Amino acid sequence: MAPGLLVDESPNTIPEVTQPQESVKTKGSAPKVRIPPLSITRPLYRGSAMDGYKYADIGRYLGREYADIQIRDLLKDPDVDAKLRDLAVIISERGVCVFRNQDITPEEQKDFTNRLGQLTGKPSTSGIHVHPIYVLHARFCEE
Repeated sequence: MAPGLLVDESPNTIPEVTQPQESVKTKGSAPKVRIPPLSITRPLYRGSAMDGYKYADIGRYLGREYADIQIRDLLKDPDVDAKLRDLAVIISERGVCVFRNQDITPEEQKDFTNRLGQLTGKPSTSGIHVHPIYVLHARFCEE
């Protein structure tokens, strides 16, 4: 059974979420697994960085569409970190955000998703993985 998260519920503080630091025993002859700590210890709250953009909620509780945002321009914005952090909170609230008609390269898309993850506490051991079909396609295009 996987260990649960521990929540510090001290009065007058924001709950702090941590993971247990002891090693976890696994079945069979597999080695013990050490669980790395979370990089964000407090909940993220939405700021006002994305308030200047027009949007339409797709459904009553699910989905939001930003029609006028180009992700390429968003990545060049000087306030990109605050905007991506707010966007991550919006995605967690609405479930999905839609950006139509994007003109970005695969490298810009990887940068966008990687920065979105880093700003919202993805594990440091997690990285961007290349899909094997994309690598195969890229090799044929170069020849």
